[in-house]
Amino acid sequence: MRHRTIGELTAFVVVCELLNFRAAAEALGVTPSAVSQLVRRLESRLGVDLFVRTTRSIQLTPKGQEILRELGPRLHDIGHELDKLENSGKAVAGSLVIAAEEHAAQVALLPVIASVLSRYPEITVRLCDRVEALPHSVQALDAWVRSGSELEQGVESVRISDRIQMAIVATPSYLSKHSPLIVPEDIVSHRIIMLQDAQNNKKYSCDFLRDGEIQRISSEKIVIVQTLALALQAAQQGIGVAYLPLDVISNQPAHRPLVKVLDDYMIYRQPYHLHFRKIHRNSLILSILLKEIQEGP
Repeated sequence: MRHRTIGELTAFVVVCELLNFRAAAEALGVTPSAVSQLVRRLESRLGVDLFVRTTRSIQLTPKGQEILRELGPRLHDIGHELDKLENSGKAVAGSLVIAAEEHAAQVALLPVIASVLSRYPEITVRLCDRVEALPHSVQALDAWVRSGSELEQGVESVRISDRIQMAIVATPSYLSKHSPLIVPEDIVSHRIIMLQDAQNNKKYSCDFLRDGEIQRISSEKIVIVQTLALALQAAQQGIGVAYLPLDVISNQPAHRPLVKVLDDYMIYRQPYHLHFRKIHRNSLILSILLKEIQEGP
């Protein structure tokens, strides 16, 4: 296969994964116009349109979907083999950028990273608690962690934890001074302390299980903090009730106790999953991390 055809196919696959010419250009390290030219050359060579383009979005045509199914996995395999050849006979080095909220990093990610770094000390890892802290936002990520495995197009995920039991807690003093918390709806009259989401979601809510159905309740009175320690301190200072993973509460100091409320309605949050783009699956550093996750402790 001629070199220029490989370049055209590579650009095509990256655009398919990201459905955005600018994002594809950033991933490939070229300009958006260069990516557009490569894709148009491939379309001209094949005599078919591969994408339906509008001013706001692009979508694959049926022919484009067919070509992606046939050639996408082969190009990924070629890239993987080239990575292995390039790194054979020398120490594995590189970087991995992952976004994960603090609790996910503590209970699910850090043990895996520690194991990887013990065998590959030349790898550099950057953990960010917010996507917005990175240049070019999510495009700069190799992977990100969130609860659940809902996937957007071009993304895969692997489970990295068990379900997360949640709890709502407050100090005895706070509970004695405010309206009682008997049923989930009662929480709307209280200020809720919550952790900021790594994906920077704007809508925050508490999930409850009532009569076999998940009930999601939000409040306009919320305090968003970035660390577990701040969330606990805010609750211990009587600022409000805290919605936190139960294992975090178990580590509270004995002289500043927090009391669980609405315990009969609390649910387990979905397990943490590591998400990554399909196009990155065969990158050497990420494949090492995925292998460690699959093999377990």
